[in-house]
Amino acid sequence: MASFTCLTCHVAFAEADGQRDHFRSDWHRYNLMRKVAELPPVSRETYNERVGQQQQQQQQQAGKVCGFFYCAYLSFKILK
Repeated sequence: MASFTCLTCHVAFAEADGQRDHFRSDWHRYNLMRKVAELPPVSRETYNERVGQQQQQQQQQAGKVCGFFYCAYLSFKILK
């Protein structure tokens, strides 16, 4: 029987340690920010998907920026 809950994320825990670990998680903090913005909480799966998508976008953008500066550097060296 689950006697520990998180009302923000709508999840229950069998032990207090699990609840404490949850309160320290990025997923819980994300749902707290959504609660302040008066948005509904997202499930753990949805949160993980969003984080994965954001990381992919950041990697793609970093590759484009690095590629741009690398090419600009080579162009400068060739022109000299």
